[in-house]
Parts: sequence; C-alpha cells; structure tokens
Amino acid sequence: MSFFKKRKQKTAMEAVIEAEAAALSKRFDQRLRATLHHGAAREETRAYSRKKDLRVALAIFAPETEKSCRIVDHSYSGMQIEFLPEECCPEEFALTIPTLAFIGVVKKVWQNGHRVGVSILRWSEAS
Repeated sequence: MSFFKKRKQKTAMEAVIEAEAAALSKRFDQRLRATLHHGAAREETRAYSRKKDLRVALAIFAPETEKSCRIVDHSYSGMQIEFLPEECCPEEFALTIPTLAFIGVVKKVWQNGHRVGVSILRWSEAS
C-alpha cells in the first residue's frame, strides 16, 4: 500500500472519530440541559433573572387547606417553592409571603419531587 492510500484511510478514520465525538458531545449537551432545571443553561432563556431566597411562605390550596413552604428563588414573573414533606399541589393556588408583604395567585409550571416552579398570575402588596 502506498503512503497516500494509508494517509487517505487514516483521514477517513479520523473523520469518523470526529463525527462520533461531535454526536456524543451534542447528546451530552442535550442531557445536561434536560437535567439542569434551573441552572446557568436555563437562565439564558428566562425573561427575568432569578434571585436566591430563603423565605417562609404559606400556600393556600382551599379555604381550609394551608401548607407551609419555603421560597427557594424568585423573579419578577415566578418562583421556585419547596414543600417539606413532598406535597402534590393544585394547578393554581394562593400564596402569601409575609416578609415580602406578598399576597398572590400562582400557577404551577413544573414539579419535581418536593420542588415546584410557579408563575405569578396576579399579586398585591399586603397592607
């Protein structure tokens, strides 16, 4: 076999290896984005940046059903709430955060175990 044929074969093999590496990298990036529900990859698509928070709140599911929860982070348009123990919450519910003088209605966007992401539908300041 001549040098040029060997070089051509090696170049073809290198191209296959590079294509496989690119495909693996793309799949890894997709899995990472799917896994990171609220990380740096997610922040790029948000309309408003989130701020870490550690406030106690009260979720009101029905007139006599109230659950204590903790605000993990918040933005102008939504929040991440943590219920302990894990709580199955309705699609919409009232939320009050005394230390922010916040009273509002929120809509569940996602739930992963004891964490719930909500968007703020309407709110007012508590007097």
